[in-house]
Amino acid sequence: KIIAFECASLRKSYFQVWASLILYRQILDSIEANDYNNFTKRAYVGKWKKILTLPVAYGRALVMASMQVVRS
Repeated sequence: KIIAFECASLRKSYFQVWASLILYRQILDSIEANDYNNFTKRAYVGKWKKILTLPVAYGRALVMASMQVVRS
């Protein structure tokens, strides 16, 4: 029973992990676009770009969750 609970909570966290991964990757891309000058230029991801990233993260989380079901 505990293992089933742990697996279910792991599947629920896929979305948060993917969203964080994609957003941090975009921040790193912004740092690179600023020629790695993070002292005088702020590296950020705009609000709309963040919002548009969420469906991509959700889709990847669904794919990962379905892959885990197939493996089980």
